[in-house]
Amino acid sequence: MKLGFVTLFATICVSSALVFAVTDGVAAYPPGTALQVTVTPNPATVGDHVTALATNVQAGCNVIFTFWQRSVTVSSSGGSASADFQVPNSAGHATMHAKTANCAAIEHSSTNVVVTGRPRVVAPARVCSKKTFVVKVSNFKPRTRVSVRMTQAAGTGSVRSVSRALAQSRSTGSTGKVSMAFNIASPGTYLVAAVGPSQRATTSVRIVRC
Repeated sequence: MKLGFVTLFATICVSSALVFAVTDGVAAYPPGTALQVTVTPNPATVGDHVTALATNVQAGCNVIFTFWQRSVTVSSSGGSASADFQVPNSAGHATMHAKTANCAAIEHSSTNVVVTGRPRVVAPARVCSKKTFVVKVSNFKPRTRVSVRMTQAAGTGSVRSVSRALAQSRSTGSTGKVSMAFNIASPGTYLVAAVGPSQRATTSVRIVRC
């Protein structure tokens, strides 16, 4: 009789724990199966578009995505759902939030989106020939290769092909910035183009005899 009482008591305790876990909504799903939201690309550039993807969505649930004061409700399929959003026009950080709806268990998931300004390349407006000057690149993707090329503009002499001396390539740092030094002997107006993966920025510099 004592053994039967202990078994019955243990069964009741286990059942109560399971009911509590489901009601609480925290331990209802095994580890690694909770709702998760990701954003690509991330970092993103102001004004561009990003795609939010929710995974581990329970069957029959809709997903409400909220990003920068805009919400979209999407039906899930095969355990996932996605939505496209435009990135805000101010650099900084934004939060993508996903929430399940129209299903038994309501789950939430959020991720931080880094928003960078538009790609920029800055060079002095006027530089003496044979004098070293610095070109600064910013707002490019962190830790990616960026090429800076100088091409002499038409109307300031013959159009120059980009030579090794007028093209450099370096990796940006964690903040998406990099600087490169140039020294040009031939006077003229040069187009300065900074090019990275899916990013581009241009400016110009005038080389004069001093």
